[in-house]
Amino acid sequence: MMNITFISYISLFVLLMGFATVQAEESTADFLSSFIAGNYHLLGKAPDSNETYYGKLTLSQTEKGIMVQRTIKGKTTIGLGKMVKSLADKVDILRINFTENSMDYEETCLISGDLDNYPRITCHLYRLGRPDRSDKSSPITTSPGLEALFIDNR
Repeated sequence: MMNITFISYISLFVLLMGFATVQAEESTADFLSSFIAGNYHLLGKAPDSNETYYGKLTLSQTEKGIMVQRTIKGKTTIGLGKMVKSLADKVDILRINFTENSMDYEETCLISGDLDNYPRITCHLYRLGRPDRSDKSSPITTSPGLEALFIDNR
């Protein structure tokens, strides 16, 4: 009788730990999505180029994901982002997709905090759509672009 009770407790413990792990993973992505929402100064280098640029970027949560509004040189582009897990450690990263000048782009962004506990976001930017492959989501960039986002807390 005691062995059955012990096994029942162990089974319940394992079940609850699995539930807690799923809840923790969901809440981490939710936390990061709300943590990064806001207005940013954007400093960047274009892919396959040495051209640098400055602009503004806004991240906001929507039902479809994270809406991204980029304004560079007076031109506004709308994109969609989402939190995804990466690598064996399942690190949360921000993946952004947008189209500009009929070219599809994707960014892979790391999220950290600055010394004032505001989000600091750094990204690799690359063009998508290799014509020589059936998978049009493959990068065609030979030298990725770089973007750094600094919170505009005015």
